[in-house]
Amino acid sequence: VDDGGGGYLGGADGRDYMILYGLVTLPPIIICDEGAYDSLFDTTITSAKTITAERAYDAVGTLYSRFICLGITCDEVGDSIFLRDSIDTNPGISWPTCQDPIMDLKQEYQGNFPLNSQERFLEFLKVDLDVRVIGTLVEMGAETAAYDAYRWGMHSTESIGGNSAPMGAESALDLFSMESAAELSYHPDNTVGQSFLQYFSGTTTADGNFAQSQTLKALMGQDEFLVATLTQRRIVAESIMVMTTMHAYAIDSMYQAVESCMAGLTESNAFWDRGVASLSGWAQEDDHANGILLMGVARFLCEEDGACEGPGDISPVNDLLMEALIEGKSSLMNGECYVAKSQIVDAEKLLVTMLVDLVALFAEKIAADTTDADNLVEGYGAAVALIPLMQPIAPNAAVDIKSNMGTFPNETTTFSKDDVFDALRIFVTTAQIDCTLLTREICEGAQPWPDDDDDDDEDWDFPTLSPVVLNPTDETLGIDEDYAASNNRPMCGHGIFGGVPSSVTKTEASVPLLDGAYVPTSNVDHIVRLTESLSEIAKSSSMLAARQFYEQIEDGVSLECLSTGPRWVQITSTNPLYVIFMYGLWTGDGGDEDGDGYSNKMFDDKEILNYGDTIVNDEFRKSSGFDSQLFADTIRIMNMWMATITELYQAASNCRYGYVDESSEGFNRVDFAAAFWFGSEQDADSTEGWSLYSWAKKAEEEYIGQSAGVNDGIIDLLGNMQRAFNDCRALSDGEQETRGIKMKGMADEIARMMTVPLVQHFIHNLAEESGMATEESDERNRMVLYALGVLPFISICDEDSYDFLYYDLVSRIDSYNSSDFTDHIETIYSRLECLGITCDMVGESILASENWPKCKPPSATTEIAGYSPTTDASLQMLKFDLDIGTILAFIVMEANNAALDIYENGRNVKDDYSYTYVPLNDVKEPQDYPESSEVYQAFTNPTNSDVDYTLVTKNAIMGKEAFLWSSPLQNSAAASLAIATIDMHLSMLDDMRGAIINCRSGGNWADNWDSAVAAMVGWTVDAIKDDQVTGVDDYLLFQLAEELCVEFETCGDEGLSPINIRIIGQFMVGRERMTSLSCDEAEYSVTAIEKDLQATLVDNLAYHTKLAVSDQADTHCLMAYVAMNALVPLMRSINETSAKTIEDHVVASAIDCVVDDVEAVYQALNEHVIAKGIDCALLGSSVCDGTSTTVDLENNSEYTPNIDDADGKYTIFSGEYEPMTNVERLHGVSTVVNAICDADDKEVAKNTYLTDETAGLSIKSMSISAKYAMTDELQYNQYVYALQDSVDKTDGSLYFDGNPAGDYANTISSDALDTSLLLGCSSVKALNIWMWTVHKLNDAITACKDPVTPVTGELDEAAALWDGGLLFDMAEQLGPKFGQVQVDSMTLLNRNIVDRLNKAQGIILKSDNKCDNIAVHDLRIIVKETVSYMTAVLIQSFIDSMLGESPIREKQEMVELMSFAVLPHIKACGHEAASEKLYNDLVGGGFEERMSSDTLSVLQSHYNCLGLSCGEIGRHTAASSAHPLCTDNHDIAGYTPINATKTNMLAKLDLDVVAIHQMMSMEKSEVAKRIYLEGHNYYDYDNQADYSFVSLHNLTQSHTIEYTDFEMYRLYSEHLGEDFGNSLVIDAMDRQGIFRETTAAQRDLAVNVAISSIVSYMSALEALYLSVSVCESNQSESATAFDGAVALLIGSIEGRGLGGNIYQEGRMFYSIGKRTCNHFRTCRGGDAEANVELFSALKEGQDFIQQGDCYELADIAETINAVLKVPLMQSLLYFSDKTILEQSDDDAAGYVATMAVYPILADIDPIPANTIKSNMEDFRQSPMDSEALEDTVHGALSDVFSNPKTSTILDCLLVTNLDEICSPDETPDNGNPNGPVYIKPEIPVSPEEPMPISNGLYVATNYVGDRSAISLDVQEIRERMKAKKFKRAKEYYNEGENSKIYDENGIPTGELRSIAGFSTESSVTMRSDPTYNHQISQR
Repeated sequence: VDDGGGGYLGGADGRDYMILYGLVTLPPIIICDEGAYDSLFDTTITSAKTITAERAYDAVGTLYSRFICLGITCDEVGDSIFLRDSIDTNPGISWPTCQDPIMDLKQEYQGNFPLNSQERFLEFLKVDLDVRVIGTLVEMGAETAAYDAYRWGMHSTESIGGNSAPMGAESALDLFSMESAAELSYHPDNTVGQSFLQYFSGTTTADGNFAQSQTLKALMGQDEFLVATLTQRRIVAESIMVMTTMHAYAIDSMYQAVESCMAGLTESNAFWDRGVASLSGWAQEDDHANGILLMGVARFLCEEDGACEGPGDISPVNDLLMEALIEGKSSLMNGECYVAKSQIVDAEKLLVTMLVDLVALFAEKIAADTTDADNLVEGYGAAVALIPLMQPIAPNAAVDIKSNMGTFPNETTTFSKDDVFDALRIFVTTAQIDCTLLTREICEGAQPWPDDDDDDDEDWDFPTLSPVVLNPTDETLGIDEDYAASNNRPMCGHGIFGGVPSSVTKTEASVPLLDGAYVPTSNVDHIVRLTESLSEIAKSSSMLAARQFYEQIEDGVSLECLSTGPRWVQITSTNPLYVIFMYGLWTGDGGDEDGDGYSNKMFDDKEILNYGDTIVNDEFRKSSGFDSQLFADTIRIMNMWMATITELYQAASNCRYGYVDESSEGFNRVDFAAAFWFGSEQDADSTEGWSLYSWAKKAEEEYIGQSAGVNDGIIDLLGNMQRAFNDCRALSDGEQETRGIKMKGMADEIARMMTVPLVQHFIHNLAEESGMATEESDERNRMVLYALGVLPFISICDEDSYDFLYYDLVSRIDSYNSSDFTDHIETIYSRLECLGITCDMVGESILASENWPKCKPPSATTEIAGYSPTTDASLQMLKFDLDIGTILAFIVMEANNAALDIYENGRNVKDDYSYTYVPLNDVKEPQDYPESSEVYQAFTNPTNSDVDYTLVTKNAIMGKEAFLWSSPLQNSAAASLAIATIDMHLSMLDDMRGAIINCRSGGNWADNWDSAVAAMVGWTVDAIKDDQVTGVDDYLLFQLAEELCVEFETCGDEGLSPINIRIIGQFMVGRERMTSLSCDEAEYSVTAIEKDLQATLVDNLAYHTKLAVSDQADTHCLMAYVAMNALVPLMRSINETSAKTIEDHVVASAIDCVVDDVEAVYQALNEHVIAKGIDCALLGSSVCDGTSTTVDLENNSEYTPNIDDADGKYTIFSGEYEPMTNVERLHGVSTVVNAICDADDKEVAKNTYLTDETAGLSIKSMSISAKYAMTDELQYNQYVYALQDSVDKTDGSLYFDGNPAGDYANTISSDALDTSLLLGCSSVKALNIWMWTVHKLNDAITACKDPVTPVTGELDEAAALWDGGLLFDMAEQLGPKFGQVQVDSMTLLNRNIVDRLNKAQGIILKSDNKCDNIAVHDLRIIVKETVSYMTAVLIQSFIDSMLGESPIREKQEMVELMSFAVLPHIKACGHEAASEKLYNDLVGGGFEERMSSDTLSVLQSHYNCLGLSCGEIGRHTAASSAHPLCTDNHDIAGYTPINATKTNMLAKLDLDVVAIHQMMSMEKSEVAKRIYLEGHNYYDYDNQADYSFVSLHNLTQSHTIEYTDFEMYRLYSEHLGEDFGNSLVIDAMDRQGIFRETTAAQRDLAVNVAISSIVSYMSALEALYLSVSVCESNQSESATAFDGAVALLIGSIEGRGLGGNIYQEGRMFYSIGKRTCNHFRTCRGGDAEANVELFSALKEGQDFIQQGDCYELADIAETINAVLKVPLMQSLLYFSDKTILEQSDDDAAGYVATMAVYPILADIDPIPANTIKSNMEDFRQSPMDSEALEDTVHGALSDVFSNPKTSTILDCLLVTNLDEICSPDETPDNGNPNGPVYIKPEIPVSPEEPMPISNGLYVATNYVGDRSAISLDVQEIRERMKAKKFKRAKEYYNEGENSKIYDENGIPTGELRSIAGFSTESSVTMRSDPTYNHQISQR
C-alpha cells in the first residue's frame, strides 16, 4: 500500500511478497466462499499493482472473516505488529479488528452447548465446509481424497463419537464425518430417517443405506455414475449429503434432544444445537457466503423467485423454520420436552416444503431445456430426497416423480413437467403443506396453512413404521455410547466351572426366598438384585436409564452378562437347551446356516453365543419406539430364563464331575437357579412382580385345566436338587457321576416345567395379536418375543414346522395374517412333544373359544405309518427320534460332548427310574434272546475280525477315527445313518425276536412288537393315509427307504417305498398272527421283515458307493462306509467272501475315505441278495444285475442315420438344420409341451408332464434323472448350488424347497403346474427342457473327446430340443419385444443359436465324426457361445415378466419363476450378494413394480460375464426413463484396457475360480479339477487361427506364456519348484499330500487362496515382465501383455467401477488386499491401501507404454512388484491371527498363504521364514494354541522387518500397523536431544537411528537427516539469489544438492531429492491429498 511518500508500507518487495503469500494462503477460501476468494485474489494478486489503502482494508477484513475457511482463529494468528505500527506512523490509515464468528445465528437463535464452550456450536456449523470440500474434490477428479474427506471428516471437531459430542468420548480432535452421519442408527421417532431406510430397503444399494451407497458411487464414479461428468457427480454427492444425510441427521439430533430432556439430562441443548447446525451450516449465517445446507436451499429458492424478505433477504420458509427451532430450544431449556417434540414436526414439514419446491423448480428448468445435463442431475438429487418421504403418503405420486426425475442417467424423452406437478400437487394436498410457502405454481386455489394455534398439524405425520425386532442397524444407540464405551466398566464374571460367579462382597447365606419356600445355603443376593434391576427397567421412562440398569455389573453379574458372559466350551458341554436355542436361531431366517456345517455361527449378524443380548438389543432399538415393559420382559425371557436353566445344569455337572468337592462349605449351585426363579419376590400369590415366579404365576392364571401348577412343581424339585447337591460331597467318584446324571434329569424336568409358561404366554399373545382377546391390544412385539423363546425347541424335531412358524411369526411380522391363527396353534399343539411338555401341562387358554383347535395328547392307539399299536410301549420308543434329532443338531453346532452325553445317557425316553432315561447306546443291546445275541455278537465281536461295527456311531458323533477329518455336517449325516441302520436296526431285531418268544411263553408280546415298529418309523412320521406318508422327515429306516425310492425312482404310484409298504404289511400280519397265538406263523413275518430290511441296507450301500465314485464326494464315501458297517456283519454268516470284498473296497480311516471298485461291491451285493433271498423287485439299485451301470435313459446307443425318404431328409428349424441322425421322436417333444400348455386343466397338464414319453422320456424325467446324467456338468451343478436352500443333516444332501436340490426343475415345474397352466408351460421350457438341451450340447463335447467312439446324435438332439421344446418359438415371441428385427427369417438370438449348431455340426462332419484336439476346442467354444445365447432368451423372458402387461399377481408368479431360471447365472458370475438380494426380493418378498429398475440394472451389469452384449439382449419396448440404459463397458475396476476385447476375455478367467469354488463346496472336486485343467471361460478372440481355451492350470506351466526371465520366477522356482502352485491346487482337489486329512471346506478355501496368491500373482508378473521385455520392439504386444497383467491381477468379478466389487467377492490377487485391509485398518477410499497404490502404478505403466517410455515402464514394473508383496504379507498375517486360527476352516488356507509368501521371506532371512513355515504347515497337528502361534509368527515377521534388506522390498507400515512387528520393543538410544538441526551424514548412515530436530523439540524415531538437509538447499538458493547467480539457484531448485537418497543399508545411491520434485511429482504422490486438491482447484 502506498505509504504517501512514494514508497510502500511493506517495503520495496512488499507487493511481491503479498502475491507470493496470497497464492499459498487464498486457495482454501474458495471452498467455502468463492466470492470472497475472487475478491481477495483480485486485490492481492491480479490488481496488486493498483492496491489502495481502502481496498487493503477491505481485503484484511475479508481475510479475517474467512479464517474459518482456513481452520484457524484470530487468537492463533495474533495481532499484527506491523499493522499496529503503521497506524501509529500513518494516522490516516486504519485496519479492521479480527473477530471470530459468534456462535449465534442471525435470526436470533443462540447456541449454548454445555460446559461454557461457545466455540462448539460454531464447530458443528462448519459441517457445510465438509460438503463443499467433498464436492470440490469430486469435481477435481480426486476421488480418493473426496472419499477420505467423506469418511474421516475435515472441519468440524463435533464428531458423533468425539469428546466434544454429548454422545461419546475418545478425543476432542475427533472429526465429524459425513459417513458417520450416514451410518447413524436412527432414533425410532425419526420418521425421516426411517422413511429413507424403509423405502430404499427394497433396492440393491447397500442393504437400503441409500445415502451412503449413492454418495460413494457418485464420489468414485461407479455403477450408474460411471458415465457421469465430474460436475454431475459433484452435484449428486452434494445433493444427497445435504438433502438426505444431513436432513435425517438433523431430525435425529432433535429427537435425541427430546429424549435427553425427558431423561432430565443436560445434553438436550447440545443435541438440539447440533440439529440446527446440520440444517444451517456456517455459510448460511454469513452476509456474503452462500449456504449449501437445507436452509441454503430455501434461500436459493426465494432468490430464484425474488421472494426473499427483510434486510437479510430471509426466506419465508427459513423464517418459519427458525421460529420453530427457537421455540423448540426454549421449550427444552424450560423442561417442556413434548412441546419441543411438536416443534420437530413443524420443522420437518417446512423442510419437506423446501424439497417439494426444489423438485418443482428443476422440473421447470428441465422442461425449458432438456439438454442441460446439470439441471437434470440437480433435479435427480432433489427427487431422490423427496420420493421416500412421499411414498408412505402418496405412493403413486412418488412413482411418477421417480419415473420422471428420480433415475440416473436421466431419460428426457418421456419427461413430463405436468406429470411432475400433478404428483407434487397430490402430495402437497395429502400432506397438507402450506401452498403459500411454495415459490412454484403447484397448487390450484389452495388454502393457506392453518395458524400456529390450530391443532390440525397433528394430523400430518409419516405413518409409523411397523415394529421390527430383528435386523438392528448398529451395535448401540448413540445416546448411550459414553456409558457403553467407558473403560471403567467391570467385566462379566464366571463361576469356577462356568455359570454365574459367586458373590465376592458377601459370603453368608442369603435370607429365605419366597417367604421361606426355598432356603438357600449360599449367598445369592447379587442374583436377587437382578430382579430389582428388572423392575427398575420396567418403570423407566428413559432409554438411557433402562440401559444402565441392564448393563450395571455388581459382583461380576448383570442382566446383560447373563447372555454375554457364557463361554462356548462350558455352555455347550453343560446346558443342552442353550445349544438347542442356538441351533434353532442359527437355522432360522435370522441365522447364517452354512451348507457344510461350518460357519461363524451368527444370528442377526452377531455371535450366536450371545443370542439373548442380540434380541434384547433388537427390542431396545425397534422402530416402534422404546417400551420399558417390553424391554424388561425381553430380558426376563431371553436372559434370566436361560440363566436359570444354566445354573440347574451347572449344579448337575458340578456333582457329576466332582467339582462340588472343590467348592466352599455351604455353597450350592442350585441356590443360584432358585434365586433367578424367585428373585426378590416374597408374595407367593403375586402375578405383578418381575420375577420368573410371578411371570409363571400370571401365565397360570390365564389357563385352566392344568394337570399341576408349574411353580409348585418347581419348588419341590429345586428342594430335591438342593439336597442332592449337598449330599453329592460325600459320595465316591462313581457315585457322584450317577448322582450327577440323575440331577441332570431333574434339571431336565424343571426345564420342561419352566417351558410351560413360555408356551402359555406365547399362545396368549398370539391369540391377542390375532384378535381373540376381548379388549383391543397390539401384542405383536410380544408375540415375536415369545416366538423367539419357543420355536427353537421345534427346530430340533421338525424343521419344516419351525420354518413355517418362524417365517409367519417373526420374519413376516409386518404382514402377519391373523387368519392363519388356527394353523399356527394346531402346529404348536402337535409339536409340544418337541418341547418335552404335554397338553395337560399347558392347559386351555381362557381366551379359547369353541373354534379353537383342541390340544390332543399322544395316544397309544395313534397310527404309526398305518400300523395301529395296541400298547403304550411304542410311545416311549417313538421319542427316540427326538434324541436323534438333538444329537444331530448338536454335532452340527460342534457341541460333540453334549451330543455324546445324550447318546449315552438319553434325554427324552424315560425309564422306570426317576429322572433317568433309556439311552440310544443301550437299545441296540439284546435282552437275553439267543438269536438277537448272535446278531449283536456279529456286530460287536465278529468271527475272524476284531472290529466292533457298532462303534461307528460314537466315532461319528465325536468326529474320531474315520471321521477325524470330516466336517460337522458330514459327521451328523454319518451319525444319523449309523443310528438308523445299526442301533435302531438291532433294537428292532431284538424286539421282534422277543415278541415271538413272549408269544410262545404267553407273555406280553405286544410291547416288543409295537416297539419294533416304532424303532423303524419314529415319532415324526404320523401315518400313511390314502397310501401317502404324512408328517415330517424322520431319521430311521422307514425314512431311509423313502429317500432311496425317490433317488432310484422306484416309489409307488402314491410316492411310497415298496419296501416300507411290504414291511408295514408284515407287521400287521404278524400282529394278527400273534393275537391269535399263531406264534410260529408270526415268526415267518419276522423272517420276512428281516429280509426286507436288508433290502434297504443293500440299496443304501449301493447308492452311496456309486455316487462316491461318480461324484468323487467325501460325504457319499463316508455314508458308504457307515452303510458297509451296517450290512457286512449281517453278510458274514451267509457269505464271508462277499462281506470281505465289500469291506476291502469301502475303506475309511483317520486320513482318507475310498471306494475303489464299485463293480466289485455291486457284485458282492448281488451274491448276498441271491443267498439271502431278497426280492429283487424291491430293490431300486441295479444290484440284481450285478453291475452299477444303470439303463441309459436317453438310449444314445440306438442312434440311426437320418436317411432320405419320399419327402427327403428330416430337418429342423424350417429346413435350416439337417440332423445327422434320426431325432424325429425327440423332436416330437413339441407335442408334449403343447399338450401341457394347451391342456384343459392343471390336472391334465400335470399328468402329461409326469407320464407322457412321446419323445422317449417324460418332461419330469429330464429333471429327476439329471443327478445321474448331469452329475459332472458345470451348468447343472451351478443351478443346484444357487438354488439349494437347506442341507439335510441326516445325509448331508442339498435340498431345495423341501426336495432334493438336484431335482430343482421338477420341484419348480410341479409347483408351477399346480399354480397355473401358463406358469407350468413356461417352467417346463425354461427349466426342464432348457437344461436338457444344455446337457445334450455337453454330451456332444464328451463324445467329441472320446478318441474311439464317433460322435453321433447328441448335437442333433440339442437342436431337436431347442426347436421341439418350443424354446425357439419362445425366442421368436420375445425378440420383437426387445426391438429385434428378423435376421434371415428368425430373431437375432435364434439366428445366433442355429448358425452355431450348424457350425458345430460342420466341425464334427469335418473330422469324420471323430474329433481331434482342435475339433474339441472349436466345439467347446461353439457350445459355450450357444449356451450364452440360450441364456439370453431366459434373460429376455425375465425382463418381459417384469415389464410386460400382466395383472400384478400373474406378474409376481412369472417373475418368481424366471428368477429361478436366471439368478443361478448371476451367482455363477461370482456375485452372490446381488443374486441373494434379488432372490430375497423377487422370490422371498414378491416382485413389486419399483424393483424393476434395480433388477434390470443388476442384469445388465452381468451381460458381459454371460458372454452377451447389450445389443444382443435389446431394450424392452415397455422400458421407460425410470429403467436404466445398458452400456457395454469392459473396464476392469476403473482400468481401461487398450485391447478391451482380448483383455476382457482374459479377465473372465476368475469365473473359472468361482466355478471351482462352487463345485468344491458341493464336493464335486472332479468337476472343479476339470475346470482347473481345461478352462471354461477364457479363450482368445483375437487370434482365430489358433484360439483355444486357456486354463488356470496353463498359467502355472512355464511353457504357456513362455516368459520366465524375471527375478520373482527364479526366486519362487528356487524355493518351491517350478510346478509348486499347480501341485498345491491338485493336491487340495485330490485330498492328498498335506491336504489328506482336511475337510471339503478347508480344501475349498485352500484352493481359492492358492489361485489368488500364487497362480494369479505369478502369471500376472509373467505378463508384466513380458510387457517390459517387448516394449521397445513391439509396443502393441507390450500394451496387450500389460493389460493382461491387469486382468490376471484383478479379474472380471471386481466389476467396472473404480475400487472394484463392494462385497469383496473378487477371486484374483486384487481381492486379497480388499479382504484383509479392514482387518489391518489399511483401507483407503473403500479399498486396500496397497490396491490404491497398485492401481496408480498400473495406470502409470499403461501411460508409459503409450508414450513409448520403456525405461519408465521398467521402473514402474518394479514398483508394482514391490506393492504386490504387501497383500501376500497381509494374507499371512490374517491367517496367523489368533481369531482366524480358531476357525478350523481356515487352517489349510493359512498354510497356502504362508507358502505364497515364503520365497520372499526366505530371500530376506531364511531363519524366521522357516520358523513361520514350520509352524503354519503343522496345522493338522495343532502344535500350539492360537495365541502362541500368532506370537511366533509375529515374532518371526518382526525379525524379517528388522532386516535392513526388507526396506528395499516392502514397507512394513503398508502391511500392518502392529508395533510388535514394525516397531519392536528394542528401541535404540535416542541420542543427544540438544544435538544439531542438520547432520552431515557420514558414510554409511544408520537408517534406524533416532534424530533430534529443532534442538530436541522433536525427536524423530528414525534417521531423517537426509530429509532435513533440504533446508540447506533453501539456504543455498537464497545465497545464490543474493549474489544474482540465478542460473545456479535454479539448478539447486531443480536438481537438489544436499538431500541425499540412501539405500536400505545407509549407503548413498547417488541420487538427490529436490525442491522442484516436491511439485513435479505431486500429481502422483499427492493424488489423494485434499489440501493439494484445494490448491489446484482455483486453477
